[in-house]
Amino acid sequence: MKFIRTALLLSLFAALAIPAWAMEKSPGYMLYRLSDEGRLVYIDLGSKDNVRPSKMLQLLRHESIIHPVTQEDLGGETPLGAVRVVEVFPRLSTAEVIDLVRGMDLGVLDQEARAGKIRVRPMPEGTGEALEERLKAAPDMPPLQAVKIISADGRIGGWVPNLQVGIGTQVQTAAPDSIYKLLSASRRTLADTTVNAPVGDLDSKTEIGLSFLMPVSERLSALADIQMGGVSLLTVGGRYYVGKSFWGAGRNPDGKVGEPALTLKVGKGGRGSPSLPQASLDLIQARSDDVFLATLNPEFVGDTLTDSLQTARNDTLSVITGALRTAAEDTLKELAGKGLGYALGLSVPVTRQFTLRSGLMKFGNISEFSGGVTYYLKAADPREEGVNPDGAYKSLVLALDGSYDTEAKDTYFNLDIKYPLGGRYTVGANLLTDLGGYNRFGLSLKGFFKGQ
Repeated sequence: MKFIRTALLLSLFAALAIPAWAMEKSPGYMLYRLSDEGRLVYIDLGSKDNVRPSKMLQLLRHESIIHPVTQEDLGGETPLGAVRVVEVFPRLSTAEVIDLVRGMDLGVLDQEARAGKIRVRPMPEGTGEALEERLKAAPDMPPLQAVKIISADGRIGGWVPNLQVGIGTQVQTAAPDSIYKLLSASRRTLADTTVNAPVGDLDSKTEIGLSFLMPVSERLSALADIQMGGVSLLTVGGRYYVGKSFWGAGRNPDGKVGEPALTLKVGKGGRGSPSLPQASLDLIQARSDDVFLATLNPEFVGDTLTDSLQTARNDTLSVITGALRTAAEDTLKELAGKGLGYALGLSVPVTRQFTLRSGLMKFGNISEFSGGVTYYLKAADPREEGVNPDGAYKSLVLALDGSYDTEAKDTYFNLDIKYPLGGRYTVGANLLTDLGGYNRFGLSLKGFFKGQ
């Protein structure tokens, strides 16, 4: 028992002592700056390395001086400045550059860090206090706020509503051009000739949509959409960031460069109106000619009917009219094709300014394959100042998508322009066209609220 107790005490001592010792002996590396204008940098030391917020670390460059005969490296580490840790994560930290030697600037420091030349170590004893005193006398260096870990969709726990309105050409569906074609052959014999009239403005020329997004964690967001008009949708789903970057470094507003994001939505929807306009519905009437009335009841024929016969005739024709209208709308609902379905999406930031994506959507009579690209005029990381989850403030974001609908047998192109106004709002405009007779124009307003 005494041996076991001693072993446990030694293990506990080692667990507490090793992180601090390892930090002293093993240098970390500065990775790169968060932005071209700022003083925040990444270092590859985190909480597992005994790093804490406000801790000061020395920046050094390893200088190699190779002996020409022995090939021994006689070089050492040249001090370049210092950083103060701002926020600590398990395997890395953000730090603020607070001091640089003369002749070194942030741009050169970033280049050398990306080449793996810049190391970080604890400050030599006594130098940290001296640097603190010197910084107090330098009021022109304002303190930085801690960098928040956020999803590419916004702050964790926040909510992101997006209102969209559109107007333009009626959506294209399989609905017929006349009311007559909505009725079966047997029912057409019961209808008045007014059913030969055109269907009219069957499908809506306007659309309105409202979507909600809530980042649940750094890698998962919940989604919900409702859309009414020419296209109707009601869906729920989520977006998942796989957490692994397959190439590149840095971020754009769609996530880490080289990290795929998967989107899945399920719900009900379809294209086209499931009901006739009232003006078209009023045109569907039962026949009232004598030949037809005689087939119903010979006593219905004539201009001088008793009150009871007149009432019976009117009631019979009303029942037939109602049945015809119901049959026409039932046919239209089948053609509108609202049904349960799903949408799948895949997006990958390929550089700090480009994102590629593809998708598949199947809801009722909608069956689309799509692909597209987003271009950010200004490279931006959503964790930086002056950036919201859509991009850098007052900098255009352009997106172009193409899709093919296997039901409508048509190809569509969607040009979308976003303009982040500030930290809370983004406005947008888009044009959907088949480069032929179908064109729709839309506007959007997105907000980012609450969250950590």
